[in-house]
Amino acid sequence: MKLTICAAAILIVITVSSHAADPSDAAIALVNASIMLEKQGDYAESLKKMEAAALEIADDYVIQLRLGWIRYMNAEYNLSEAAYRKAIELSQRKSVEALLGLTYPLAALGEWSQVESTYLQILDLDPNHFEANLYLGQLLSNRGDAARARVYLKTAHSLYPSNYSVNLSLGWVFVSTGEITAARECFTRAIMLSPADSSATRGLGLVR
Repeated sequence: MKLTICAAAILIVITVSSHAADPSDAAIALVNASIMLEKQGDYAESLKKMEAAALEIADDYVIQLRLGWIRYMNAEYNLSEAAYRKAIELSQRKSVEALLGLTYPLAALGEWSQVESTYLQILDLDPNHFEANLYLGQLLSNRGDAARARVYLKTAHSLYPSNYSVNLSLGWVFVSTGEITAARECFTRAIMLSPADSSATRGLGLVR
């Protein structure tokens, strides 16, 4: 009888101990704390919580994704890139959100060719992704490649015709390609949405 009671007690202790040591419980608490600290503007402490969570569960997609973001907010761009790339691999290279996140540290590092290739990867997964079309179009426009920029910005415009940013960017591309009527329409819409915008006002003045 005593032997049976002892065995039962040992089993209970082992069960409770294994539950208490479950790394997912600790990771959940740490990620929750990190989010709260970020909302309070304490990015350094938020990062410490995420790094601790990554020690609990290294190969978790959400942890690596958030680690990439909070490292970016702490200006740790190389480490942010590494975390985002790990999240991408954990998603079997299918996560649009992780790819989009990766563009932030890459842009901060000035790795514009990699930013472009990342947007193209997103568009391979989702050809109608608005942000990827818009940002890739803007990147190409800033580089002076109006013909390619036009393709992506027109796709973005077809998805969100009233968006201020896409109208402004496409307006300037239309100026470059000599499409004056289309440029006038885009600049007019941009000013409707942002009356004090100097770039749209200047553009409209050029095509009147």
